[in-house]
Amino acid sequence: MKITLEQLIKETAGMNPVQFEAYCETNGIQTEWLDVTLSDFNEGFYNVTLPDYNDRSVFASDGSEVEIELN
Repeated sequence: MKITLEQLIKETAGMNPVQFEAYCETNGIQTEWLDVTLSDFNEGFYNVTLPDYNDRSVFASDGSEVEIELN
């Protein structure tokens, strides 16, 4: 069963990019990398889209908490 956007936002609250990527992988949620540091997602900018959620943007920088675009 697909995770709703509301569930995704609630369950990933407080996660850094590494944790968010692991969550998405575990739950079969595709991410498309736009601007990431491949050697460590917590370094520099982390900017991805979520194709399963109308290409909604997710972003963070330097290991901060990920933010999911609400609009």
